[in-house]
Amino acid sequence: MPHRVEDVARDALAACDCSAGHLLASQWVVARYQQLATRVRLRHLRRVGELRVPGQVTAGLANFTLGSDLITGDATAQAAWTSDMIGRHIRGKVVWHEIVNVTSGVLKIASPYTESSASASSYTIVQQWIPLDPLATFIGRQFIYAERRIAFDLRQREELDKAYPSRQAVGRGPDIVAEAPALPDGTRRVEIYPYQQDPLTLKYIWWPNVGEMQPQDALPPQLQKYALKEGVLIDIYRYKMAQAADKGEIEKAAFWRNEMRTQETKWEVYIRELMQSDNQFDDLTFILGVPGIGMSDSDIRTAQDQVLSMWPR
Repeated sequence: MPHRVEDVARDALAACDCSAGHLLASQWVVARYQQLATRVRLRHLRRVGELRVPGQVTAGLANFTLGSDLITGDATAQAAWTSDMIGRHIRGKVVWHEIVNVTSGVLKIASPYTESSASASSYTIVQQWIPLDPLATFIGRQFIYAERRIAFDLRQREELDKAYPSRQAVGRGPDIVAEAPALPDGTRRVEIYPYQQDPLTLKYIWWPNVGEMQPQDALPPQLQKYALKEGVLIDIYRYKMAQAADKGEIEKAAFWRNEMRTQETKWEVYIRELMQSDNQFDDLTFILGVPGIGMSDSDIRTAQDQVLSMWPR
C-alpha cells in the first residue's frame, strides 16, 4: 500500500517530539517533494504529449492596406477566417503579422501592415507558435515526427532566427523545432519550421510541477518514505530553532541550527538516492522509438530507407 503525505509527516514529527502539528508537517512533505521535482525530471511524473500542427489557410483573396492593422477578405476568405485564426500569423508578401482578433470576416493584426498596399491578393495563414500542454513546466529535448521516423532536437530561438530570419518557407515536414515566446499565462510554445502546408502531429515528453497535495493523498511508491522524512527534518529543526530563539534560549536555538545545517547535508545525499531509485531515462528516442529502426533519415542503409528518403518533404 502506498504511503500517504501524512504518514511521512507523522514519522518526522515523532522523530524529535515536535509540536508543529500534522497539517504543517504535511505541507513540509509536499514542499520537499516539489524541491526534488525541480532538481531532476522524475520518471513517474513524465508524460507523453501530442503536438498537433494545423495546415496553412490560403482560401480566397485578401486586401492589405499600408499602415492599417485590419485585413479584409472576399467571401471565400471570410468563410475560412474563424476564431481559430487568432494567434496564427498571416503573410501578404514577405512579413508575417500575428492575428489578434477576427470580427465579421475582418482580421486584426498585432501591428500595422508595413508593406505596400495590395487588393485582391493571395495570402498565407500559418500557426507559427504552437502551444504545448498547459501543465508542461519542463519539456524533453526531442520531438518525434513519426510519419518520417525523425527525431528533432529542440533548438534555441536564436538559432532559428539566425538560420531563417524571414521564415519564407511553407512546405511538408519540419526541419527544425525551436523555443517560441510563451503565452501570457506561462504556457510554453514551440515554433516548427518550415511552416506546415498540411496538418501534422509530433510527440514530445513533458513534466508537470508537483501541485498542492492534501495530507491523505498518496505519494508515488518511487519516493522512499525514509528519504522524504530526512528532508522534512530540516523544516522541523528550523521550527524548533525558531521556537527556542523566541523564548530566549540561545544555546538551544544554536543546537537546533547546527542540527538543521547537518540535516541539509544529509538531505543532499538522500536526494541523490531518490534520483537513482527513480531510474532516470530521459532519452525520448528510448520511449517512443522502435528498436532496430533508426530515428534519422540521414543514412540510407536499407531499401526501406531509400523509399522513405524519396518521400516529398
